[in-house]
Amino acid sequence: MSDPVKTQLILSGTSVLIALITAYFAYRAKVVAEHTEQNTNHLKDELVAAVSKERYAAGQKEQKENPS
Repeated sequence: MSDPVKTQLILSGTSVLIALITAYFAYRAKVVAEHTEQNTNHLKDELVAAVSKERYAAGQKEQKENPS
């Protein structure tokens, strides 16, 4: 094999390796993003429930203090 052919094969192999590494990190980023989204959605649901209970309790207290 001539030197230009060897050089081109090395460059091609390097390009393939870089593409595989990039694909791996893109996949990992997607997994981390999905996990983070699930965690934050869970926290949002807990926050909505806590605020709802607090507002209900405040309404019940106000109703007892000021019956109409």
